[in-house]
Amino acid sequence: MEETLDGVRVAPEERSPRAVGPLARARGAARANWAGALGMVWACYGAPGSILLTLFLKEWLRADKWQIGLVMTMTFLGPVFEPPGAYLVERFGRRRLLFLITYLFNRLAFFALAAIPFFGPPDKCRDLGIGVVLIVVGCTRVVAHLGTPAWWSWMADLVPERRRSRFFGCRTQAASAVTSISFVAGMILLQCCGGMGNHWLVSALFAIGAIFGTVDILLYLRVPEPPMLSTAGRHGFRGFVQLFGTPFRQAAFRRLILGMGLWSFSTNLVLPFLPIYQRGETLAGHYVGLGVSWLFLACLTVAGSLAAMLTGRRWADWSERLGTRQLLLLGSGYLFVNLIYLVVGPNRFLWVLLPISFLGGALNAAWTVSAQQLLLHVSPRENRSFYISVHNFTNGWLMAGGPLLGGLLADWLPVLGWHMPGGLPCCYFHILLLLALCGGTVALSILAGVPATPPAKDDLLANGEIRILKARVSPRRRRVQKVKPALEDTEQFASL
Repeated sequence: MEETLDGVRVAPEERSPRAVGPLARARGAARANWAGALGMVWACYGAPGSILLTLFLKEWLRADKWQIGLVMTMTFLGPVFEPPGAYLVERFGRRRLLFLITYLFNRLAFFALAAIPFFGPPDKCRDLGIGVVLIVVGCTRVVAHLGTPAWWSWMADLVPERRRSRFFGCRTQAASAVTSISFVAGMILLQCCGGMGNHWLVSALFAIGAIFGTVDILLYLRVPEPPMLSTAGRHGFRGFVQLFGTPFRQAAFRRLILGMGLWSFSTNLVLPFLPIYQRGETLAGHYVGLGVSWLFLACLTVAGSLAAMLTGRRWADWSERLGTRQLLLLGSGYLFVNLIYLVVGPNRFLWVLLPISFLGGALNAAWTVSAQQLLLHVSPRENRSFYISVHNFTNGWLMAGGPLLGGLLADWLPVLGWHMPGGLPCCYFHILLLLALCGGTVALSILAGVPATPPAKDDLLANGEIRILKARVSPRRRRVQKVKPALEDTEQFASL
């Protein structure tokens, strides 16, 4: 250990010539947000959980509900592989390299989806097409989540603590804008050019999504990587087990992962099947769903994305005023606004879905900003990648159970014997929605007890914002001095 002039003792491994200045950090954060925005084109055109892929499975491949749920389950099981990814981060310390390798493999594999429409008629290639989707989703999610802890640890060290709310707010805003444009363009093409029956169009949309997804990852070559804290001497298997078990010994973190896991399970019990219900289908001789067109479905999605785009930065400001935990509870309303589907029918109050989608999108943006901020608050800077991977590990297991259980219930109880206020027969979607609301309420009662702790001292020291100096006259006296970086102030994160 060595002692610096300000009395802070650091290991020699922590002082690296690769230190990144504030101006480079600001530009790197801006590039990371641009990359995330481009990646939303892939999220719209073929990513696991996207409306296009879900409706492609339902309307073109004629997949059963449990098969659609299985695709979503494999998607959400990816985070269980994040602890090995955190071990790789702590072992080698090359976060950008690990992220690039894993995520490039993830995006390039989705070019295979563009070939499925050319396998043959849907009735003959159904099993083959579903099998390809399952293989692509299963393999890519495992590899991608090996690099997810690297991204979180990288961004947490790149963006100062005081600017993280604004960083995630801007990221949500840019992603929502690109989502709106991409989704409207895709739905207009499907509406005007034959829908899922036009295999050339569907293939082109999958290919465009994979291209933009690949460009998204390549842009991170221009994002600098700050040096990370050294954890030398704990790289063996025993060190891995010790690091993996540390987060479970903290009461606040245990409450966080339990509440977030139950919330993810509840929301994904019903939300993956929402586009199918909106489009409508015939089950057991009864028509269930709203029967909306591709254009109206696009309007609903764009209303939510537009709300997130307009409110993304505002939620970052309100996070500082209200507090992260309070904003999280407010943002949870994006699930409860779906109660409107209990009274809406094909010819009854459909127009109400537009303002409800707008409100849901705004609240979802608040949830996203506050959830990310709360996770970083509770996770200390040292070994942060392990804390994040443990959160995603437990969250992934609980999240994965939602769509699979929902799909099995949907196939088991497709239609019940009574009608809803909207005129439709009570079906699987209404049951799943009520179960999700009950689970979400319990999850919020757990999350309400998570303390939103202030930034740790090592975070402030690492970001160059506060330095505790020892007075030479009297060792009992301490003074806190604001220290401006040598080149630029961290306020430039707001302008850039």
